[in-house]
Amino acid sequence: TYTYDAPTSNCDQTVVVTFTAYDNCQNMGTATKTFTVDDNTAPVVTDVPVDVIIACGDTYEFDDPTVTDNCDPDPALYYSRDDGRDLHDPYFEPGTVTEICFWAYDDCGNQSLTHCFTVTAEQCEMYCTMTQGFYGNAGGLYCDQTSTGSLLESLIADSLVIGYYDNNIPWPLVNNTMRFYPGNADCIIQILPGGGPSKAISGINTCVNGYPGVQQSSSGASKNALFSQTLTLALNLRLSPDLALQNMYEGHLRTAASVDCDPDAPAAGLYQDYQIPAAVINELQSNPSYENTVQGLLDLANAALGGQVANGLMSQITEACSVIAEAFDECAFGYFVEEYSTTQPSIPSNPIDNTISSFVDNMTLKASPNPFNEVANIEFSVPMTVRVSLDVYTLQGQKVETLYTGMADEDVIHSYKFHAEGIHGQATYVYVLRTVYGTKFGKLILIK
Repeated sequence: TYTYDAPTSNCDQTVVVTFTAYDNCQNMGTATKTFTVDDNTAPVVTDVPVDVIIACGDTYEFDDPTVTDNCDPDPALYYSRDDGRDLHDPYFEPGTVTEICFWAYDDCGNQSLTHCFTVTAEQCEMYCTMTQGFYGNAGGLYCDQTSTGSLLESLIADSLVIGYYDNNIPWPLVNNTMRFYPGNADCIIQILPGGGPSKAISGINTCVNGYPGVQQSSSGASKNALFSQTLTLALNLRLSPDLALQNMYEGHLRTAASVDCDPDAPAAGLYQDYQIPAAVINELQSNPSYENTVQGLLDLANAALGGQVANGLMSQITEACSVIAEAFDECAFGYFVEEYSTTQPSIPSNPIDNTISSFVDNMTLKASPNPFNEVANIEFSVPMTVRVSLDVYTLQGQKVETLYTGMADEDVIHSYKFHAEGIHGQATYVYVLRTVYGTKFGKLILIK
């Protein structure tokens, strides 16, 4: 007969077996034997996702692999993702190849083979815009070394009209326009850059008649920000006609600078976030006169310039035109993000030490000017790349506007504008920055 010690774990173990023998006279003899049992079998990782290619702006989601082991019923699965994001973050930077690897350990410390797959995110289209500062600089040079004047002449070769006119109404009852003709490049250089309040123009204006219906300085430069930015957007959509067709969705825009305007070269840096004012997107989505495209934005800006839009929306239209010019300035890769705001935050699998307390301590959030009149600039930064939501509320807790929802890169100043002109009647607001690690907020006072 024999007896043995039952195993006490799934890992390496020592089992002692005792052998007992009897003869017919009931004499007994015993002996023992010690057996060392080693678990040297590694876990097995299967069902690993395969390499995939996704289009610019697309997200990608996948399931975890399956892990089995001969002894351990629940081996631990580990991963690495070389872009530094959480394993199941569906965002992949356009123009990059991200490698994701999996491996597993059992209770005995045996490591499985490492299995990897890649997500190739295709580069976005490149669109070229210039700011009004470029169009107003006689000494400027475009990417291909074309001078500002020569570039402008090519853009107005078949004339350019901004503002609003209605062919169905007898002329000139509704004809608040500024018209540029071939040979007017120097006139545009004189007009731009411009600033001042956003307002409508009046009458038929040309470079020849001195554009009397456009407020201007003694040098001839525009003192109407809406006029300047509408002209800039109109020129830019002639420079990059395909940009006009882009659906703006909820107004979330991501772009990355190009290298010397080369569409075949990698982006010069990471993609940055921009936001079209929510009131502008609401107008484009709800008003059947416009499409929610960049061309629709130009149509809306022209209508505002011609006096067909409420004054309370004019400054935000100006801001929207400026965002397009700045986002694609000197040629950039980019796209408007579809359903970006519906992506919910997820807690990273490998958080930094003491994440919750240290993260909130190192978040920054401020508004300026504060108190403000009509428009306030809200800036924030986060110490680690994470999804955020920047919202504005009344003191009664009613949400006024979501300024931004999406990824925020670490240690970068993110800036968004809150417009209260003609839209909100509240005197004091609360602006709130939310992350999965904590929340910061501040008060914002409107001076009427």
